Amino acid sequence: MGNDNSNEKEKSSNDNKIITNILDNNNNNNNKNKKEEKVITFINTNNTCYANSILQALLSLKIFKEKILSYLNNNNIHKYSTLKSLSELFNIIENKKKSDILNINDFINIIKNNNQEFNNDEHHDAHEFLTWLLDDIEQNINSIQKKNKKNNNKTNNNSTNNNNNNDNFIKDLFSGQQSSITKCLNCENTSEVFETFYNLSLDIETNSSLIYCLKNYFGTEILRSKDKFFCENCNSLQEAEKKVNLIKLPKILIIQLKRFKMKNYSNLIKLLGYVSIPKKFNANYLLKTKEEKEYNYKLKNMVIHLGQRGEYGHYFTLVNQENNKWINYNDEKSTYLNENDISKFFGNVDENNINFYSTTYLLFYELI
Repeated sequence: MGNDNSNEKEKSSNDNKIITNILDNNNNNNNKNKKEEKVITFINTNNTCYANSILQALLSLKIFKEKILSYLNNNNIHKYSTLKSLSELFNIIENKKKSDILNINDFINIIKNNNQEFNNDEHHDAHEFLTWLLDDIEQNINSIQKKNKKNNNKTNNNSTNNNNNNDNFIKDLFSGQQSSITKCLNCENTSEVFETFYNLSLDIETNSSLIYCLKNYFGTEILRSKDKFFCENCNSLQEAEKKVNLIKLPKILIIQLKRFKMKNYSNLIKLLGYVSIPKKFNANYLLKTKEEKEYNYKLKNMVIHLGQRGEYGHYFTLVNQENNKWINYNDEKSTYLNENDISKFFGNVDENNINFYSTTYLLFYELI
């Protein structure tokens, strides 16, 4: 998600000024009355808001933060790995005694070194960064596990000095499972494919709700025209019926609202429609098989995209606190929001509304 066009960068800069004014005006009273607590924010150095927003989202997940910190002194972790760098950053944050603004260039440089896609000063998509980050951490964990196993084989010992690091916590926290059942409408042959997911990407409709989008995702669609299904039994493209079933829910459910749509093969237009976001919801009805366990989720944070199109923009994160209070982490700045302020970011069809271009993009739900 990058563009060097000077006019677009100027628009993005104006958008940033707009959101700063919004939050300043809405939160002057809140900030006067807020209690003293440690709030850590990050400097935006050359369009790093995509990373800052994702880090704030992940930091708000206590169990994730604890797992990352457990790798701080692991002897089998590569010193330039993403996991090592993240554990060091989280440790610095954890040991801060009071609020501070951090320069996280050391972490950003590790990211740039480990993935050339981010080795520039362009804008990047926060969802793409999150997906890569979790995948790279999981690869780091797998590498550590292999080293542990190799060391154990050498010593004929089933234990290690890092017993708490033997679990793949990325998979444990974020992975769910779904299946796609496709039925050929010509021969009625059926095939089923199982897939592990770490986040769900949902199509959206204006003036709808997250629950509506989830029901549509785990629903039935007809594949026709350019979307026809290749049936091996017919040995040709055929119209088909496709049904996505939810098999397993994760402990932390990450949802992407698909706000960007390609137009004319070159421009990413932004879908600004209003989508209502519940603070809590029960997901049992989505499961293919009825379970006695209750899957109740609570909204922990939201990553907001500010901008008129997909090629540029700005990201910030709203984190759910106790007592119906939220903190907005907007790079170096932090401001407090009331529960009633949050719906302003669900999308708006009124172009006269000052929040028109700032909309929910990523949602992080935690199993209660």
